[in-house]
Amino acid sequence: QDILRAGTIGNVRIIDNAYAVVEKPAKPIKPLVVLVAIFVGLLVSAMVILLRQVFYRGVESPETIEHLGIPVYAALPFSAKQEHLYRLRKIRDGRSKLLGIADPADLAIESLRSLRTSLKFAMLEARNQVLVITSPTPSVGKSFVSSNLASVIAQAGQRVLLIDADMRRGYLAGVFGMAPRNGLSDALAGGLHLAAVVNKTDQPNLHFVASGCSAPNPSELLMHDNFARLLKEAEREYDFVIIDTPPVLAVTDAVLVAQLAGTCLLVGRYGLSTASQVEASKRRLAQNGVLLKGAILNGVKRRASSTAYETGAYGYYSYSQKA
Repeated sequence: QDILRAGTIGNVRIIDNAYAVVEKPAKPIKPLVVLVAIFVGLLVSAMVILLRQVFYRGVESPETIEHLGIPVYAALPFSAKQEHLYRLRKIRDGRSKLLGIADPADLAIESLRSLRTSLKFAMLEARNQVLVITSPTPSVGKSFVSSNLASVIAQAGQRVLLIDADMRRGYLAGVFGMAPRNGLSDALAGGLHLAAVVNKTDQPNLHFVASGCSAPNPSELLMHDNFARLLKEAEREYDFVIIDTPPVLAVTDAVLVAQLAGTCLLVGRYGLSTASQVEASKRRLAQNGVLLKGAILNGVKRRASSTAYETGAYGYYSYSQKA
């Protein structure tokens, strides 16, 4: 049998010879894959933007805020110059990063000058000349408003004290090219007098108190009698006291400060702050006995055009401005 199998001739034949060189694979087709990926990416991005517009629509007009029963004292246009200054704030060279100093003709500063005039009359019946500026959430430009408002008021010849009361994430020291140490938290914890923590700025009539060293218990410090005493000293020494606080919906610090102030303003960001956040801020303040005097809409973009903007009813004549 072995001999028989060995002598058997197989019927296997070569039909075609194999080619070792293949110029390109049949699949996948790279250009098609790239086009499909781009299309899917654009489609997903468009859906995300659409859903954000539907479910998280920020305030885009003063009228939206006024419908909540809150007067709008100013609408500040977006400032590209301020964006540049924001990136320079960490350079502690002793020089001011204020837009009001760097570009006094910026339309956002013109709007703040109009706000200065409005506040002069709005605060006539206030119990003191202490103004608290807060916001619903971070990153709306609250510190930009408080620092530059202080600057334009000082330019009018009034002695102004600006206090950074955000002892958790103090920001304003960088605006003036200073370090945040030896500030409000140090004064409250150590029972220091106001003069021990006041800093002169490079602008006449404008003095500044930094937030101080980071404190583990800012709310407790603000509830202490030392804070009320410090404000009394400030009222005697200055024509105007502006206090920049943390966001009202984040912590209780803003409420504690506002309870001692004569006037409280809320800053909202165009396209970012929602009507529900603004309303919740008003309610939080009211629950603690604080009357919200009005609001400021910051960072208004050119496309938000209405009769109010065109006529300058909210504080600027034409368009040109974070946080």
